[in-house]
Amino acid sequence: MPQDLVICPKCGERFELEAERGLVVTCPGCAAVFNAAAFVSPLTWERIQRGPGDAPEPRPEPAAGETALAEAETFSHYELISEIGRNDLAVVYRAREVDSNQIVALKVLLADSEAVAKAIPAILERVRAAASLQHENIAQIYEVGEHEGTPFVASEFVEGRPLDKFLAEQRLSVSEVVCLAATAARALAYAHSEGHIHGNMSPENIIIDSFGNPRLTDFGMARSILYARDLGVSDLVSAESRGYRLPVYIPPEQANGVVATTQSDVYSLGAVLYEMLAGRPPVQADHLLRLLIRINRDTPRPARMLNPRVPTPLDQIVGKCLAKEPEDRYVDGRELSRDLEAFMSGRPVSARMPGTGSRAGRWLRRRKGALAGLVVAAALAGWAGHLVAGSVSEAIARRRQASLSAAKKRFAEGIAAFDKKTYAKAAEDLAAALAGGISGKDRMMASYRLARSYRELGRAEKAEKAFTDFVNRYPEHPEGWHFRGLVRYSLKRYDASVRDFEKAVELEPENGNLRYCLGMSYWRIKNYPRAEIELARAVAMARDKPEWGHHSEAWGKHLESVRSIIRSAGG
Repeated sequence: MPQDLVICPKCGERFELEAERGLVVTCPGCAAVFNAAAFVSPLTWERIQRGPGDAPEPRPEPAAGETALAEAETFSHYELISEIGRNDLAVVYRAREVDSNQIVALKVLLADSEAVAKAIPAILERVRAAASLQHENIAQIYEVGEHEGTPFVASEFVEGRPLDKFLAEQRLSVSEVVCLAATAARALAYAHSEGHIHGNMSPENIIIDSFGNPRLTDFGMARSILYARDLGVSDLVSAESRGYRLPVYIPPEQANGVVATTQSDVYSLGAVLYEMLAGRPPVQADHLLRLLIRINRDTPRPARMLNPRVPTPLDQIVGKCLAKEPEDRYVDGRELSRDLEAFMSGRPVSARMPGTGSRAGRWLRRRKGALAGLVVAAALAGWAGHLVAGSVSEAIARRRQASLSAAKKRFAEGIAAFDKKTYAKAAEDLAAALAGGISGKDRMMASYRLARSYRELGRAEKAEKAFTDFVNRYPEHPEGWHFRGLVRYSLKRYDASVRDFEKAVELEPENGNLRYCLGMSYWRIKNYPRAEIELARAVAMARDKPEWGHHSEAWGKHLESVRSIIRSAGG
């Protein structure tokens, strides 16, 4: 495997390390003797000494802000690393999937009250549906399952900080705030176009990743206001004692118990944008009932009054998001993202703040003479701020477009290289295309062929990781499970290859080659009865279908070998 290779410092020969020979090695090309310690890390050398598949990777250390577990624990097929946090609904762990070594955010749902138990079935149904969402700014949901009667959700682990903690540590400019909001709105627009409502947009559900990009989390996890009542929440103290956050960001209709819509999500994201600009939520209270009344009754002060750096057009966008009536807001995330992008580029926005003109008119009549000059100055200052924000954001948008164009070019070059079987170039180009943000069918093809390229190059561990990424994103495609199974088989991880081939057969039961691979994996783990069944099916399919006919003799020999073992054991 490539990470076990060393390069001779004298002649450049590449060769593999062998555990039994130690780190002082002799180059097979020029016979130079040298110490290879400089070429491998201690962990890699430890793994070489172990041999493939003998032990899992070392357990990662908890990150800052996470709670270390007293001792190693497992939950289903996940190793728990640390506790990220907990709330009224679940305990969230940073965990590692045992077979793939992939780090995930594992939410273990705890039905420790009647209210939670009542809410969980509907939540799990929504989360399963949301697992189909594939967007670079939405944390991917990998698995919704149950272990010993306890439901869980495994999703992408995003390295970063929740928006509320990020804002506590950073002072953002107006243009930076708008860029974050516009990106979040585009992700929301995609979800809305796919028929999904978040229902609980709030700073703790927006993670700012290590690149400074917002990632939306917890699709499907929203709880109704009636849930809070059933949970026994009445004020801030009772909410905190149950790990529940008062619903500061919900719109009036959700405060009244109505099911959330796309316009509800618009309000909530607008409330988050308001807080980023004004330094506080649009409505606050320390008692649940008082909060719900204020959400319905009170009109928030314009963000510009709390932060004079906010340009008027942006204040109008926020005001439209926070309209009391859903029909007065943007229809969905797409409309909101368009107005934010118009603001960033210096174009007029569609939003107009209801009632602003009449209030301003009364104020001006009282102060007309004395403040006329200030009004003009403020208008000019606001427009200047608007232009500055627009120029910065427009430059960012141009860079993003250029990056995407470059990624599409690398994608085309990578596919062409793969077809020519120049796999090293294919891997380089396709990895660059994925990092550049290609999406849709192009992303699926790039992911699959990148993994195939690594396999053809003999980079088994990279291939396994790439195929794991593929099956997590596209679990309905049997090819991903098939090839990951082949990679794991080559690594002698036969228990894992059995599970992969079983999944592939489940998706494509009439594929004789998959049956053969599954049978061989059963043979390796000494489950001879199952090996015989699958190999017999494979041989029968090879005889019936021309495309596998040339395998019939070889598969038949393996079948006879298994039957011979079974007869010997019986004798």
